[in-house]
Amino acid sequence: MAGMVDTVKEFFVNLYNNVNGFSDDVYNKALGLIEPFISSVPGILKLIGLVFTALFVVLGAISFAKKLFKLFIVLILIAAILGAIIYFTQMR
Repeated sequence: MAGMVDTVKEFFVNLYNNVNGFSDDVYNKALGLIEPFISSVPGILKLIGLVFTALFVVLGAISFAKKLFKLFIVLILIAAILGAIIYFTQMR
């Protein structure tokens, strides 16, 4: 039994190391691409880009929250309808 546990443990440790190495590689390549392009841009354009990115994230989060709220309302309505159907069929 201990051999099986060690094999499973080794599998997950190797999986973690492979994913970690891949993510480090992607992160380093992304930094390598960003460095020459972003460092040459003037500060005011960086600030404008940051503001628009923040605006995009905030508006996206608001849109997501609105859609989630609508989904919640629909689920409540479905549950109420099903509850009413079950309640009225149990009365007979």
